[in-house]
Amino acid sequence: MPFYRMTALFDFSGPPPAGFSESWDFLAVDDTQAVQQALSFPKERASLLSVDWTLIALRLSRISIANSETCKLKYEPVRVPVCIQPVKGGVDCDSDTPWAALLVSIPTKQATPSVPDAPRPRQWQMRGICDDWWKQVKLERAQPAGKIGQFTNYLANQLQAGHVKGNAGCLQLGIQPFVPGCLKRISSRRIGRPFGLLRGAQSRQTTTS
Repeated sequence: MPFYRMTALFDFSGPPPAGFSESWDFLAVDDTQAVQQALSFPKERASLLSVDWTLIALRLSRISIANSETCKLKYEPVRVPVCIQPVKGGVDCDSDTPWAALLVSIPTKQATPSVPDAPRPRQWQMRGICDDWWKQVKLERAQPAGKIGQFTNYLANQLQAGHVKGNAGCLQLGIQPFVPGCLKRISSRRIGRPFGLLRGAQSRQTTTS
C-alpha cells in the first residue's frame, strides 16, 4: 500500500501577518482514498483552531524511495485536485499571540515487533491556540486536553497517520503508526510568514555612489 504526506497551510487574520504549515504522513489504498482521507482533516483540525486562524489549502504527495543507499525519500505531488474552501477555526477565542503553541507528544507503535526498541514519539507543536489556554507560561490544562485527545485519536484511527521510514537496507517503506497522544506543556517558537505573498523576503543590500 502506498504512503502519502499531507501538508496543511494556515494563515493568521490579525496583526502581525503570520502563517504556518503542518504535515502528516499516512497510509492509504490509492490516490482516491488518500484524497478522501486528506479532506477529512480540515474539519477535525478546526476543532482545535482559534477563529483568528484559517486553514487555506491542502497539499498531497505520494512518498517513495529516491535513493536506497542514503534512504532519501521522494515526494511526488498527487495529480488529483485537493481543492478546499478556506476553513476558519472553530474555537471562539482570541489568538493575539500567534507564535504560542502547545507541545503534544504523540507516541508511535512499532510496525515490526521484531525490533525491541520503541520508536521516539512525535513532538508536535500545535499552533493556532487560544490565548486564554495559558497564563504567564502556566498552562490551563483542563480546557484543551479533551479536544487534543479527540484529535490525536482521529490521527491514529481515521487518518491512519504515523512516521514513514525505510526498513533495514531501505528496500521498501514502512509506517510506525501513531497512537493517541497527550498534552505536555505550553511552548513558543518562531512563526512563519503568511502564504500567498507576491514577492519574497529581500536581503539588505549596500550600494555605492
